[in-house]
Amino acid sequence: MRNIFLFIRRYFNFVFFVVLQIAALYILFHYNKFHEAVFSGIANELTGNIGGKYTNITYYFHLKSTNDQLAKENEELRNKLLTNFEHPDSTQKNCSGYHPIRYPGPLPQIYLARSQGG
Repeated sequence: MRNIFLFIRRYFNFVFFVVLQIAALYILFHYNKFHEAVFSGIANELTGNIGGKYTNITYYFHLKSTNDQLAKENEELRNKLLTNFEHPDSTQKNCSGYHPIRYPGPLPQIYLARSQGG
C-alpha cells in the first residue's frame, strides 16, 4: 500500500495529465458529430481487423478436426463405392420375383487423354 502512495506521489503530474487527456477526448468525441464519426470509423476498422485475425487463428486451430472429419467421410464414401460395384448374387430371386441386373464383364475403365501441348 505504501508503494502505491509513493508511486502516485512521484508520478502525480503525469497521472493527472493522462486523466485530463482522457476526459478531454471523451468530451470531444461525445459532443462533436464530425469527430465522433471519424472515431467510430477508425474504431470499426480496428475492430474488424482484430476480428479477422481472430477468425483466421481459430480457423487454423480447427483445421485438424476438419481434416479428421473429411478423412472419415472419404473412407465412408470409398467403402460405399466398393459396395456399389460388387456383383450381386444372381442365383437367387429377390422378394419381387425379378433377378437383379448383373453388369456383363469387368467394370468399365475411364481413360483421360492428355493434350500434346501447343
